[in-house]
Amino acid sequence: MNNPAGITDESKVRDLGQSRARMSRKIAGAQANASAQPGRLFFAVLGHLQTRLSEVNGRAPGTHTDFNPRSANSDEKSRRVFLILPWVFLTLGLIFRWYWVDYARFTGDEALFYRMAQQIVTESALPVLGPSVSGTAAKHPGATFYYLMALPNLISSHPRWSGMFISLLSVISLGLLVRMVRELRGEQTALITAWLSALSPWYILYSDRIWNSNVAPWLAIFVLFGLHRMVHTPKSRWVGIVALLLVILFQFHLSTPILWMAALGILVAARAQIHWRALILGTVAGALFYAPYLIYEIRHDFINVRAILSDAGGTEHGLLQPLRSFVYVLLFGTGDVGYHAHTGYWRPYDPLWQWTTGDGSRDSIRYYGWPLILGIWLSVGLCVWAWCRRLIRGGRNPQALRQLLADPVWGALILGSFSGATLLFVSHKAAYPHYVNLLLGVGVVPVAELLSDLANNASRLRKTFVYLFVALLGISMAVSTSLYYVRIDSKVGLATTLDIVDIISQKQSHEPFGLRFPYFNNRFPMSVLAEYAVGRPWLYQNKSKVVYEIRPKQHIDELPPEKADDLWDIGPVWLIRTASRGASR
Repeated sequence: MNNPAGITDESKVRDLGQSRARMSRKIAGAQANASAQPGRLFFAVLGHLQTRLSEVNGRAPGTHTDFNPRSANSDEKSRRVFLILPWVFLTLGLIFRWYWVDYARFTGDEALFYRMAQQIVTESALPVLGPSVSGTAAKHPGATFYYLMALPNLISSHPRWSGMFISLLSVISLGLLVRMVRELRGEQTALITAWLSALSPWYILYSDRIWNSNVAPWLAIFVLFGLHRMVHTPKSRWVGIVALLLVILFQFHLSTPILWMAALGILVAARAQIHWRALILGTVAGALFYAPYLIYEIRHDFINVRAILSDAGGTEHGLLQPLRSFVYVLLFGTGDVGYHAHTGYWRPYDPLWQWTTGDGSRDSIRYYGWPLILGIWLSVGLCVWAWCRRLIRGGRNPQALRQLLADPVWGALILGSFSGATLLFVSHKAAYPHYVNLLLGVGVVPVAELLSDLANNASRLRKTFVYLFVALLGISMAVSTSLYYVRIDSKVGLATTLDIVDIISQKQSHEPFGLRFPYFNNRFPMSVLAEYAVGRPWLYQNKSKVVYEIRPKQHIDELPPEKADDLWDIGPVWLIRTASRGASR
């Protein structure tokens, strides 16, 4: 046998001869198409031969000198771009979040949580119960949230640090999300996910201030990443972290069972192999966080447990509220801020009315304006399309459905949505986005999947159009977020409230005064900031000769009021001081 390579081992020579024979058959079979692509066939033959020679000489395939170095360098550069750009986008998202932290609202809940965190740091307070359950005497079963929020207060007493800390936590968790999406869907989908999640109003508005519902969704991403590891790595030790967080998260929000059900369903559908020792250790570690709370309950005849079981329910009946919860999960992937713009946390808001009626559409157009509303409508349409196509594919047969539910992204969205709707139906609670925002982290992934699929195997023109659309979609989300902060939250925002507190504290350091709020009564947060941030407790009296009115502007260029003893222009509001006769000026 001819041996041009100088190989002396007979078996290797025989293998090389067989390899050449197989290669000859492949070349003969491909000659019909070779005339159209001669260069492609030539390099394929050379690549195959060189790989086989590498194997014969004991070198691993892929260590050869590339026959097309320009193509290889281009692929490597593209890979580096897809690896680096997501982190650039997330860094941009962090800067964007930190810019708006001072505009984020600072009202009753934020003031209460900030005060508790400050008391832990400055007064050695040791709370056992967590935040109150809305509208009831019950509290969350444990104070882990308060102790976590005390960490930024170790750096500074300024409440801005709490919002910056939560924003940082959200971006770190989004880094895990992008990594998970890259491993599941590829680099292109991960890149789009990073871009949209960096600028999405839902992601930003649930990470901008100190609130338990602004922390829980980002810890939930750690759970979903751990589930991804468990599904794809037999007996992964990530089960310990997943168990720890699933136990602790109940202290952050009572909606955590939706994540329990989603995690259980994903693991069952994937037939995951469990590392039982890590599971037990994680569960025990999580249970230890409940030890002080359990002692408290034993000493107080389980008063808080009874309050949770008896008072945590609502008065809503029927299927309307569960249906609204599905709508909110869908909207997590869009640029819509209708719920926030209509201050739905305090006032009645119906997303179904907003998106299915003519009056709702006209209301949205008035708020956003024509250029922006088109982007909002497109993002909603994309979300509906992305959900429908995956549900249709997954519902074709039991095997496809099992694969869909075993996916950490879609398993969480589908099982979590149904679990959340079921909890609302059973508890008769009204639907709010933060009742299902444990699923927020993966909200944009369906849209990213769809856009990535549209760009795959597409013409250069179509791919360019898709990328341009992705860029514009992210920009429209950023504009939507910015408009919301300027128009709504800034009136009761942190910076505005601090400026008001600082002015009044200087003017009335030793004199009582009254307050008037035509827009929103924010007296309690102001008194908290006066005591813990400014360090000058207020001498507030309902009936006083000196009264300060916080009047919101109708527009930013509004002329100042004519009748006022003193007047301060504080961005979105006027601070007006009036004094009756005999009062000090």
